Amino acid sequence: MAFGSDFRVKYLMRDVQRIVTKRLSEEGVENPLRLRVFDEDAGDNMLWDKGGLTFTTDEDNDAGSGDGAWYVEENWIDLISKKKSKFKPILVIEGTFGTETGNVGDAQKTKLSHIFELPQRKILSAILMPKLAEYYSSGKNQNKLPPTFVVNGRWMKSMVMASISLSQKWNCETMLIDAYNKQQLEELVYSLAKQQIQNNETNQEYKKKQIHEIMCEMSLFVDQYAKDFFEKSRRSNYPLSVLDLPMKDGKISSTWVAKIHSDDVKAFGVTTGKNPKAKSRHRNGHRLLGNAQELMQITGKNTFLLLPRWDKIDLKKLHDNQGDSKSQKEFTNLVDNPSLDILTMDDIDFGNDTELRDEFKRIRKIGIDLDAKLPGKDSDKLKECCLKLKWGLYSKKFKINR
Repeated sequence: MAFGSDFRVKYLMRDVQRIVTKRLSEEGVENPLRLRVFDEDAGDNMLWDKGGLTFTTDEDNDAGSGDGAWYVEENWIDLISKKKSKFKPILVIEGTFGTETGNVGDAQKTKLSHIFELPQRKILSAILMPKLAEYYSSGKNQNKLPPTFVVNGRWMKSMVMASISLSQKWNCETMLIDAYNKQQLEELVYSLAKQQIQNNETNQEYKKKQIHEIMCEMSLFVDQYAKDFFEKSRRSNYPLSVLDLPMKDGKISSTWVAKIHSDDVKAFGVTTGKNPKAKSRHRNGHRLLGNAQELMQITGKNTFLLLPRWDKIDLKKLHDNQGDSKSQKEFTNLVDNPSLDILTMDDIDFGNDTELRDEFKRIRKIGIDLDAKLPGKDSDKLKECCLKLKWGLYSKKFKINR
């Protein structure tokens, strides 16, 4: 029987809890940390104060659920929602083994949205994921017959960079821990338990040492990337980050940046197709939300999610709750956050370039009512158009009508 990614993450946490409990027992003390973890996702999606793993200010919005959490039996008040609980969260984990299956791009950022609000609540959190894994590639992009070779899957550096920035902003660590390095997680949990047993200087320093080692590993992983990030983002074809955003008055915004994405409204579950599985297959809201949150955290600026395959009608569909309920939560997080917003093609002043505007409109009509992906030719054309949009904004050929 093959174990799924979530099951493996939860099993790993249970194993770490068992090991730490045994170590403490051999020292003659009881483990004060309890582990909250569920076999079914339904438990994850329950609010923390009701026995689940979700931290949010809106009971109808279950975005932000983790895979497991260590806690102590102690009265606790959520710093944001002000909700009271008899259990105080100590370390919340969101995990995946997706780098073993080719999850090496934006899909990794779905994990960021799950732990994004935790530092504000002064809750330690970590994304548990293999730092370096291997997966089989079909060879479609390397002109080789499938499956003939193994490819490395790594942490996405921009996500690590965003986690470091998030930690610094709220003075509460958001970590990435190598899922293959069980001992690192074990030592962290052990140090947290020791501090709970006796909060003396020795145990405080031991806890700080474990966290420091994890944060240092993250910093070394992105060292050169972080130094070059802004320059590379301005001159590279990917990712489509627009850090110098010209607004309606022709001036570069001092408070907003943008991230261009080619998704249509199917990303949030809106589809007119007849395939009942279409909504779940096209759920990309977590990825889009994670991308916007990541860029916001790295730059320290508010972030537009720029979707040139959308128009105002598409945006209204989401506002009118026409999307899949599970995908709607990510859309709600975007539009309700004052630091995030969505732009459509109607928010772009294309100037005299009617060709690019019309091409976006043409591609939108091809893809909006289909359950399947865009044809390859149109998909390539869409990438080309998004790149033209980026360079047009940088050169002030195009502007944002805001």
